[in-house]
Amino acid sequence: MKGGDTSKAKRHPAADRFNVSAIHIFYNTATISLQIY
Repeated sequence: MKGGDTSKAKRHPAADRFNVSAIHIFYNTATISLQIY
């Protein structure tokens, strides 16, 4: 898992950053949803 992630990060740093941003957006959305309920 970690080795594959490192390879992807080295090959596609931009894609890795995009994935991290998407994870943060999803996490923030989930947090807001939990706060509403």
